[in-house]
Amino acid sequence: MRNPQRSFSSAPDRPRSAGRRALATIAATGTLLTALVAMLAGGAAAASATGLSVSATAAQVGQVGAVTVAGIKSVDGSVRVELRPPGNTWLDVTGSCAGTGLGSGSWSCSLLPAGERPLGDHKIVVTQTIGDAVSTAATHFTVVPPPALAAATPPPPPPPPPPPTPTPTVTPPPAPTPPPAAPPRPDPQPELLELSPEAPVEPEAPLAVAAPVAVELPTEALPAPVERAFAPFVQIDRNDPAAPSALSEGLPNVWRDPVRLLWAVGLGAMFLLLVAIPAEVLNSTLEANAHRWRWLYAWALPLVNKVSAVMSTLPAWGSSAPVVIVLTSIAFGFADPNFGFDLTSLRLVASLAIGLLIVVYLPSMITAALLGKRWHVPSAIITQPGAIIIAILGVLASRALEFSPGLLVGLVLGIELAASARAEDQRRAIVTRMLVTLGVSLTAWVAYSIMTAALTGTDETFLSIFVTETLVAAVHEGITGLLVALLPLMFLDGKTLFDQSKLVWVALAGPTAVAFALLVLPTSDRLAADAPVAVWIGVFAGFCLTVAAIWAGFRALDRRDQRAAAAAEEHAKDYVA
Repeated sequence: MRNPQRSFSSAPDRPRSAGRRALATIAATGTLLTALVAMLAGGAAAASATGLSVSATAAQVGQVGAVTVAGIKSVDGSVRVELRPPGNTWLDVTGSCAGTGLGSGSWSCSLLPAGERPLGDHKIVVTQTIGDAVSTAATHFTVVPPPALAAATPPPPPPPPPPPTPTPTVTPPPAPTPPPAAPPRPDPQPELLELSPEAPVEPEAPLAVAAPVAVELPTEALPAPVERAFAPFVQIDRNDPAAPSALSEGLPNVWRDPVRLLWAVGLGAMFLLLVAIPAEVLNSTLEANAHRWRWLYAWALPLVNKVSAVMSTLPAWGSSAPVVIVLTSIAFGFADPNFGFDLTSLRLVASLAIGLLIVVYLPSMITAALLGKRWHVPSAIITQPGAIIIAILGVLASRALEFSPGLLVGLVLGIELAASARAEDQRRAIVTRMLVTLGVSLTAWVAYSIMTAALTGTDETFLSIFVTETLVAAVHEGITGLLVALLPLMFLDGKTLFDQSKLVWVALAGPTAVAFALLVLPTSDRLAADAPVAVWIGVFAGFCLTVAAIWAGFRALDRRDQRAAAAAEEHAKDYVA
């Protein structure tokens, strides 16, 4: 616990000092990000003067058929076109385009997939190269199921019926007139009969049969068909400040997908059953067997004390909120497989840092203000540098599960109450901060949906991409951090809330789990083979099996101790007798 004289001020001076601290934190974080934004803005200004544009013929398309993408370019440059289907890597589709080379002022592509396209948002990025200058433009189109496409597109008129085929009329020939009988002769000879020329016999019209026609095939080799399959593309130029990053995949469009909503509700219910109950069993087991693993705590305590001593020698600004937020944002950046020393990575770090300010620092400020004005409970915002380790573990888990943009667990700030605070005040602080965090995250999601619906491919600029990625970062950081904080495990706020009121815990954990499954999980827009439902069910099942193994292990040790105690007691009785 901090020294109350340092953490808390008197009542008259507290609003003024809290406001100063908030302004100082925001100003310091802004100062750290000013250089990054200036570099990015300069690069964006250079990229906006290249005359490059891209647009798709339709915002919604079906799973089959060609999609035309076109735009303008500089006659002095060449363009490369990449496509990213949902849940896939970037694919180079320049081979399906025309006019991408030097001397052309416009270009167009006809994209025809090898099979059915996956449902969801498809990103398209066009990269133009003029000497050493590189610029990009982006657009997207959404693949919808046939019922939605049929509702959006009126059916074509039916073709006219074919005219009836006339039936030919066949005239029957007249019956021939028999000649008169010839008189008998002694030596009869056969007599030839002649038909009268005045009554010719008309034969029946035969059916017309086409005679076979011999066709000579060419002996030269036929031209090879145009290959429309997409060739994989590994990486694009990230020195352009408008190039896509891990946050450019955006958030799923769930407004018109009730199946995805039902799936999210089911996964949220699974979270409550397969995480909350096993977590409570794990806590009870560890508390009942604390004497067995206390040696681990005793072994780790000197190490923790040494780390705390080293941290105490650092200057005060080393563990301040701006520094911790920026360091956590850099750690989050490694969730992008292409993270490095380039302008796109700088933009990614800036978006992540502003997102943490929105969903971590802003809820803490609101909670501290409500505690002081409504319940008269002194409080202070504190930093938790150790949470950077949790952030790194989340990044490692994201890379292992191929989860993009990743499990962004940003529990870097907290609320510290005065020593006079009651348990009820602590519960109010936890519930208030969690409700505000969930509300801010969902507000960022709504703002992202409105912004992406208003933008088209030609309207996307560096500023629009930066703002949308910041909103995506706020949603991921807020909901993921809130879900981890709600876990009823030791040293987390979820354990305190779960012990005090299980009903309140369910009321908070249920919507949070549904929002996590709906907005954060890297699901495809359809429940197919490529949807990682089985992966996350396996994660939940693995957690349950781990808890069951720990419980069974301690249970076996208890039985062994009981048998040993019974044997010792029996041996003592025999010895006394």
